[in-house]
This record gives sequence, structure tokens and C-alpha cells, in this order.
Amino acid sequence: MEMREFLMSLSDKVNAAREGTDMIDERAMREMPEVLPIDFGAFSFIPDISISGGRTTSMGGEEGNTRFVENEGGGRIGGNVILPSGTSFGGGISGNYYRGKESSPYHSAKYGPGGSVEEYDAYVSTPSGITATGRYNPTNDDYMIQLLYGKQF
Repeated sequence: MEMREFLMSLSDKVNAAREGTDMIDERAMREMPEVLPIDFGAFSFIPDISISGGRTTSMGGEEGNTRFVENEGGGRIGGNVILPSGTSFGGGISGNYYRGKESSPYHSAKYGPGGSVEEYDAYVSTPSGITATGRYNPTNDDYMIQLLYGKQF
């Protein structure tokens, strides 16, 4: 579980406790098994796919008889290329999806489906120990670029 998901889950539980509602968290995380490199002559490609999702059910509202159900999922699709020289590079895209409904004796409403791209990421790593990474979040137009150097001694 990623730190963001953990904090969101913790926040939901704190809010539910504060409001006196019952919350059942049915989240499940499933990662793809380790994938062996696919060889394309002079280079290898390693796909990188992770998927998570779950369903959250809670009771709340003014009279405590409104049921909220939310289905959500997210993941990352990317890949890594390894050259014969030992240089590797790769990137990916991560995003989320949601839909839900609320129902009470008085009304019923659905929301979603919706989703968004959360982040684009890329990296280049050389055998000499130089690594460059970058991330871009289109939701808040935030980016991060790093240049690292590692040397064994």
C-alpha cells in the first residue's frame, strides 16, 4: 500500500469515528507477478504493471441512515529498457478511477465514473552511476527532476 493510500484510508477512518459512522474497508491490492525481460536482440524490455482497487462502504448522513458505496481503482503502466552497455531507461503513467452511489430512504444518487492521470514518470540510469529521474503531475502542474550520482567505495 502506498503512503498516499494509507493516509487517505487513515483520514477516512478518523472522519468516520468523529462522525460516529461505521466504516467497512474492503480494499485489496494485487500486483502482477515478476515478469522476466523480453529480449529484442540488442536490448531487453521489462513491462511494469501494478493495479490496486477496492470498495468502501460507510453509513452516515444527518440521521445516520445514508449508505455510501465507492468503488475505486488505480495503477501504473510502464516499462524499462536495458541496453547491452548496462544503461537502462524507462517510464510510465499512473492514474485512478472511481464511481459510487449514495442511498437513503429519501433519495438515491450516483456519481462518476471518473478518473484522472495522476503522474507521468521517467528515468535514465548509466553504469557509471549517474541517474536522472523526473515526474510530472498534470492535476496540479507539479514536477520534480533529480540528478543523482552513486559510486561504490
